[in-house]
Amino acid sequence: MRDTIAIIALFLVFTLVNAQQYNEAENIEFSQYMYNSFTVNPAMTGIEGTPNFTINYRTELIRDFNHYTREAALVSFPAKKKLAFGFSIINDEFDNIQYTYFDLASAYVLKLANDSDVSFGLKLRGNLLDHRFPETASRPLQDFYNGLVNRFVFNIGAGVVYSNDWFFAGASIPSFLNTLHYDIGELQVDTRKLPIVFHSGYVFLLGNDFSVMPTFFTRFQDKEQADIDLGLNFLMKDKFGVSGVYRLGDSYSIFTNFQVFDSLLVSFGYGNQTSLRTEGLAISNDGIFQITLRYENVLKRGSKLFTRF
Repeated sequence: MRDTIAIIALFLVFTLVNAQQYNEAENIEFSQYMYNSFTVNPAMTGIEGTPNFTINYRTELIRDFNHYTREAALVSFPAKKKLAFGFSIINDEFDNIQYTYFDLASAYVLKLANDSDVSFGLKLRGNLLDHRFPETASRPLQDFYNGLVNRFVFNIGAGVVYSNDWFFAGASIPSFLNTLHYDIGELQVDTRKLPIVFHSGYVFLLGNDFSVMPTFFTRFQDKEQADIDLGLNFLMKDKFGVSGVYRLGDSYSIFTNFQVFDSLLVSFGYGNQTSLRTEGLAISNDGIFQITLRYENVLKRGSKLFTRF
């Protein structure tokens, strides 16, 4: 059974590789899904099997531009009476633009045979957009920017995840409603279609103290737009881990994870782009740096091995 699932997962990976890639303006949400999984797929809420609290800071250094930064705080609680809950606050800033996200997620866990589960998740999101316009902007630009100050957008998302001790596969629509973005050339706020996400991972035990988990993460947006991430995660003695993620034709990330105490994990990450995100403009990127702290009682975690990476 495990070999059959592994073959299916590999087949999906190679099928998705053939999809046309899509590189939009920086979208931090989906480049950090491993540290905010239930905001991308609410069915992942509480899947660790124990309460946990995560703090994440990320900065991207771009020459001649202000930095992208993200601060995030997330908390989730495992299922009791089949219901799990999670809450997050995420703050993104770039140049004069600030997005603040408030996510409330819940998952309903249905127990299946052979110690496997199917989780159905629902997420409510509020997004506060604030654009601090430059004082030197022309009157039309000032009027346009004024319309973006303290703009609040509501959204809803849903997802499903199948999981057992060593495998998970999920799909989600992080937001059903089209999001607002602005076209500075046309001085207007327009709508943008939201993606469909697929993600999966499979744990191979290479010994009593060493395991490896290949993963893939894909989001489709419109008909010819897709991001495809291939990852490889190593874990030794549940204490030290190394992870690498490559977004095809776009970027890479490397993470080192240290379980410094039974209740505290520290992760350091570095990444960079292999493509230009802004068409027609050569941007020099000095890299993406991040640090993550996660608190959870690892001695009380459930039996799902993939949650340890």
